Amino acid sequence: MSCDKEKAVSYIKDNELDSILQTTLNNLFLAQPANVYGYLGDEIVKFAKKPTISSISGYTVNSCHDGRERGRVELACNINNHTELVEGCVVGHGQDDPISLDELK
Repeated sequence: MSCDKEKAVSYIKDNELDSILQTTLNNLFLAQPANVYGYLGDEIVKFAKKPTISSISGYTVNSCHDGRERGRVELACNINNHTELVEGCVVGHGQDDPISLDELK
């Protein structure tokens, strides 16, 4: 067996792809949904890893309302092998005190 073929077989077995796909295709045949690819997507996503936080960043911005300096915080996650910005917010004080990003630690 070639090295690439051995790696492929090992990858498939390590990730249980053969049994997962066989079960999914058998269930697809039994269900016979009108939207085949929607059904497959719904079934396969059940095996996806949960999202993980990839970065939390913060920087200063000027408020468009009053020109005061504020802090912006952004949270990015790895979701299905893609990094996505999932949340961002601007925080600041109503007083004349400038915000320090150190306060967010």
